[in-house]
Amino acid sequence: AWFLSAFGFNSFAVFLPKFMAAKQIHISTLYGDALTLAIASLPGPFIGAYMVETHRFGRRYTMTVSGVITSVCILLFIFVETELGLVILACLISLLAQIWFAGLMCFTPEAYPTDIRTTASGIATGVRHVANILGPIVTGKTFGHSGTTPLIMAAMALLCAAIATYFLPFDTRKKRLVPTVRVSL
Repeated sequence: AWFLSAFGFNSFAVFLPKFMAAKQIHISTLYGDALTLAIASLPGPFIGAYMVETHRFGRRYTMTVSGVITSVCILLFIFVETELGLVILACLISLLAQIWFAGLMCFTPEAYPTDIRTTASGIATGVRHVANILGPIVTGKTFGHSGTTPLIMAAMALLCAAIATYFLPFDTRKKRLVPTVRVSL
């Protein structure tokens, strides 16, 4: 889930100006766009923090729901032609990314016993950084062939991550954390 979500979100976010330009939409300033997306994403961590603590969603389903909706929004990005529609979708994707990562950042350290928790979280973060590098590279290579291919790849990566979180064997909400790993040599 770490790799796929980072790959999908970064592939979309880094090339957002190119996706917009491919639709002949040139928003006046890059800084204005960045500010709009940042403002739109502000409630995301708070919504995510609420969702991960609810009985209905917990950590797993917070990630599943936000990942599936994000995938749909990215796919809709292919078909929407108006500037307003694209900006609304981009803002929604930005918000959903924050909700996704609230669930992921909450779940990951709680899923491991105390004595390997920081190592496991560090490895997951390293995997995310690799995906953050590879996502834009792959997107850049495929963008020239078709403007929709990178969007489909990003949406499918996020959908696969969402499906993976749905099938996690447990949710860490309200679970007692395992203090240590017992290894016998």
